[in-house]
Amino acid sequence: MKKITSIVLSVALAVSMLPNVVQKETANADNPLAQNVYTADPAPMVYDGTLYLYTSHDKDGSDYFYMPDWQCYSTTDMQNWTHHGTVLSDTDFSYAEKDTAWAAQCVERNGKFYMYCPLSNAEGGGRVIGVAVSDSPTGPFKDAIGKPLLGPNWDYIDPTVFIDDDGQAYLYFGNPQLYYVKLNEDMTSYSGEIQKVDMSQGFGVSSDTESRTGALYTEGPWFYKRNNLYYMLYAAEGIPENISYSISSSPTGPWTYKGVIMPKGEDGSAFTNHCGVIDYKGHSYFFYHNQRLPGGGGFTRSAAVEEFSYNSDGSFPVIRMSNDGPEQLEALDPYVRNEAEKICFEAGIETESCSNGGMNVANIENGDYIKVSGVDFGTGAESFTASVASATNGGKIEIHLDSIDGPLAGTLDVPGTDGWQNWVELSCDISGTEGKHDVYFKYIGGDGYLFNVDWWKFEKNNAETSTVSNPIIWSDVPDLDAIRVGDTYYMVSTTMFFNPGAPIMKSKDLVSWKICNYVYDILADGDVQNLKNGKNDYGYGQWASSLRYHNGTYYVFFGSYGTGKSYIYKTNDIEHGTWTKTELNGMYHDASLFFDDDGRNYLIYGAGGTIRAKELNSEMTGFKEGGADKELFSTGLDGLSGEGAHIQKIGDYYYIFLIAWPSNSGRIELCYRSKDILGNYEGKTILDSEGAAQGGIIDTPDGKWYGLVFKDHGAVGRVPVLVPVTWQNDWPIMGINGKVPATVKINGSYNGTFLATDDDFSYDSNKLALEWQWNHNPDNTAWSVTERKGYLRLRNKSLATNILDAKNTLTQRTEGPFCSSIIKLDASNMKAGDYAGLSAFQYKYGNVGVYIADDGSKKIYMAENGIASSGGEISESYNRIIEEVDMTGNEIYLKVDFKFNDVNGNNISNNIDKANFYYSYDGSNWIKIGNELIMSYDLKMFTGYRSAIYSYATKTTGGYADIDSFDYERAEWNQPEEIKPNSLGWYFSNGFENDTEDWTGRGTANVASSANTGYVGNHSLFVSGRTSSWNGAQKILSDRVFKPGKEYSFSVNVKSDSEKITDKFFMKLEYSDADGKKQYAPIAEGIAVKGEWMQLSNPNFKIPLDAEDMHLYIETYDSNNNFYIDEAIGAVGGTGILGAGVQKFILGDINFDGVVDAYDMILARQGCLSSFDSTLAQAAADVDQNGVYDKADLVLIQDFILGIIKKFPVA
Repeated sequence: MKKITSIVLSVALAVSMLPNVVQKETANADNPLAQNVYTADPAPMVYDGTLYLYTSHDKDGSDYFYMPDWQCYSTTDMQNWTHHGTVLSDTDFSYAEKDTAWAAQCVERNGKFYMYCPLSNAEGGGRVIGVAVSDSPTGPFKDAIGKPLLGPNWDYIDPTVFIDDDGQAYLYFGNPQLYYVKLNEDMTSYSGEIQKVDMSQGFGVSSDTESRTGALYTEGPWFYKRNNLYYMLYAAEGIPENISYSISSSPTGPWTYKGVIMPKGEDGSAFTNHCGVIDYKGHSYFFYHNQRLPGGGGFTRSAAVEEFSYNSDGSFPVIRMSNDGPEQLEALDPYVRNEAEKICFEAGIETESCSNGGMNVANIENGDYIKVSGVDFGTGAESFTASVASATNGGKIEIHLDSIDGPLAGTLDVPGTDGWQNWVELSCDISGTEGKHDVYFKYIGGDGYLFNVDWWKFEKNNAETSTVSNPIIWSDVPDLDAIRVGDTYYMVSTTMFFNPGAPIMKSKDLVSWKICNYVYDILADGDVQNLKNGKNDYGYGQWASSLRYHNGTYYVFFGSYGTGKSYIYKTNDIEHGTWTKTELNGMYHDASLFFDDDGRNYLIYGAGGTIRAKELNSEMTGFKEGGADKELFSTGLDGLSGEGAHIQKIGDYYYIFLIAWPSNSGRIELCYRSKDILGNYEGKTILDSEGAAQGGIIDTPDGKWYGLVFKDHGAVGRVPVLVPVTWQNDWPIMGINGKVPATVKINGSYNGTFLATDDDFSYDSNKLALEWQWNHNPDNTAWSVTERKGYLRLRNKSLATNILDAKNTLTQRTEGPFCSSIIKLDASNMKAGDYAGLSAFQYKYGNVGVYIADDGSKKIYMAENGIASSGGEISESYNRIIEEVDMTGNEIYLKVDFKFNDVNGNNISNNIDKANFYYSYDGSNWIKIGNELIMSYDLKMFTGYRSAIYSYATKTTGGYADIDSFDYERAEWNQPEEIKPNSLGWYFSNGFENDTEDWTGRGTANVASSANTGYVGNHSLFVSGRTSSWNGAQKILSDRVFKPGKEYSFSVNVKSDSEKITDKFFMKLEYSDADGKKQYAPIAEGIAVKGEWMQLSNPNFKIPLDAEDMHLYIETYDSNNNFYIDEAIGAVGGTGILGAGVQKFILGDINFDGVVDAYDMILARQGCLSSFDSTLAQAAADVDQNGVYDKADLVLIQDFILGIIKKFPVA
């Protein structure tokens, strides 16, 4: 106790000697970065594209280091910070003394987050370091080992943790002595002894004769590695402290002292300091704390941040405290849900835990406000919506632009709602928001607390909406499970015995879906999966799957009655990655994965109305030994009494959604809820309409809720419908007046869902388009799309009796209300007994094809399953030929027309479910053959009808069929509106006369319509605020218009706003390739001369075949100068577009004759003596491109003409 008393006295004495630097109550800056809590000891961490900042928490009005917990903030733009509240407290450690939660650091390893925390030991002896763990960067964290990791020892404070490239983790800590240990891979134990760092060298020399170590080092180490150098930053020189650093080539020293980074004694600095350094999105940031907040002092400190650049040798510059902080990295999107606690600066408000999860803004009083920085409204907003609650009479939210008393964009009236957590959504009109602004939410009202705010969002001015009909996908997509990650939705569905299996689809709007991946190529390799020895997997294979995203990993769970096992698949890249598989014995029927907030994982499953929970281990490789395993509830219904579980936690409740089909009822959607996952559940019917059921609910970024369920639709299969959800007394009620609506309205343009497509089989490798799936496991030695270019070759390597036991049948879904499939078959190499063609594929199939008779003649035929009329087993199937005709030649076109329903507007007829079969020699004149097939959805296969290409042998192997093409057409249903070019062939033309016309800034760049100059008209787009050459202007290219693999014409005119004579510009296409990687394809480039417009143009740019998420953008070569663009046009390929043109420009070619020679030397000398004829001539003479023409350029031109140099060097 004597030692800690002396520390307190020395600190108190030192503070009394410092000048009073507490800031005035009128402080209004973006640094410190949080204003609602006193935050010290900042520790940054980057994870999954977000920067998280962990801080200690100084109690208000403290006169010592009274620190009860650790706070977490996050950002993606370095200006707006979201407060995640308290993520860990000293009370979470049983051995901790109260209010001793000092500087901590968090690190991620193997999907877990470990926080190392110094605390005072409640039993005495000094300080200890504990370790807490969480499955999420925002907690909650819990004590990982139930005892201190290190200590007690009075030196043991301020841990810093780093995992080296070889996987070894190090923990440094200590005041005034620096220590380290090597952590084990579990991050909760260490190997070897605690090591003392030699402080006699490498940490500066202290002038304090009583210093225990003789070093400048005091406390607060921050350890990391950069470019093969290890950095140790720390608070130095006692009280007051500066931030200094040392470096080493080894993680354990020896160290070399390098000097001071942040000096002591700046206005507003605290007598302590504590730093953290991190790189984020190509920028380097230095975090520290000061006392610049109102009420701030040595024991009420606040975290701040500065951007910096390392010197060329890796050393630090001197970094000074600022009030502004770093530049904003990217604009904030106002048109998605934004949490109210996302703040750049605030005055007066507090945050608290929200009943809807996360945090909300609270304790709002009259005159309080929140600033949100860099909000890009584009063409402007028309309305504002906020989720608010009030136990008083409420008040108003005034929305001001660019300052607290700036232009008023709108006012939202907030009434009382009978409770601080009784949330309602309210809206108001907005005007005058075009472009990018800082937004100030100013709160107005009477005395006392006014209201709370959970989230807010704006709606675009004249936002485009689309009306989409149900079913949103008229195709067989059953047992669907959907999640949202950011602004992207992902969905998995059942495809049974088709491979590859468990398709992953993605969407941006919940109605336009595209297949992006499969979970597996084959599930298993037994006889049933390979159609061997009379066995098959029809009706089984992969059943209802659960899709979840947790801590950067995607999980899919499903069971298979065909294998008698269940499976957990994992990947970090859902769109392009491969999945790892874990097998579990037993079939867990219609199971749903759940990751709870406390770090426990569960499987919710069941059938027959009985739903159970079984706990999974933390590694998600099996069930937890001794974990929870219990029945949750029974529905008590008869018939199909409840299955198809989907579990979600929303607010305080766990919700379990089920499908049921009781006697004397249609199928219904049930929901059960409980506030304890293993507790008592209550249930109710939430949808009873058209048999739509089996699915969960999902929210949009703007806070809307929908149910995504399926309904039977005859032979086409089970089809998805989208159903709005409203919340009634915390129950999610599906439907409009209890019914599935005929249409739903979405924001934005509808792009359509297309699950079947044409294919000319022009591939460079044997990797088919994602729309194709094989019936059962394919024999990959028996098919090819590369043996004969432009053809699918199906080799007959095994015998079959009919299509249902034939290998390598290739399928695509059919789509309603009607569709048509055509193949062109080359039968040249088929043998006697071979059958090949096109099928309407199900148990009750219909085939149109060619078979080879014993005499070698070719027969065109139509056949059905001969056993289907009597309902026999699949194994009893046989080919019953209805009609056959002689075939002439070797090539034939075959067609199947599928008709499922008639449609009149949104009125859909009863199921028709008929298929007809045709052949043709020219692809135009069709001859009907055989019967009209009455299609039937049969549970023996449990799938909708498919188009299927087949080839099999019945007598001898060795023959093969070549399919030249697959052509597919479908009737119009939820077809996106076709966007056509205008009479000039232009798809878009942006002149920027009134606004930015959907162009936005890239990186730090700002864009605005400007009247300063224009190539055509009076305005252009001004691009400013650029800090790097890649910062520029960009425009999204819709794949509804600009199709991958097609050619288009692009043109834009640019003008530099720079003192430089020339500036080089690029027009490029940014896109994501097939592997999800960002690519940058050049379209055009050119050199612009100061004050002159220049055209970037390419009339025949071919968009890469695998391009997705496309952006057209303009950037410079190496400058960050401002510039203008005008008349940006995208047009049909080959379209010539008039523009400013490109100057014929060669450095040194002053007379523009295309060569650099003695004539140019004469003009160069004249330019030295007087002037040039034009700015362009002067630019050509500035051969070292430093922006100034002088004698150095003259010498270079002379050397070039004499052959002394081959090219002009850049200054």
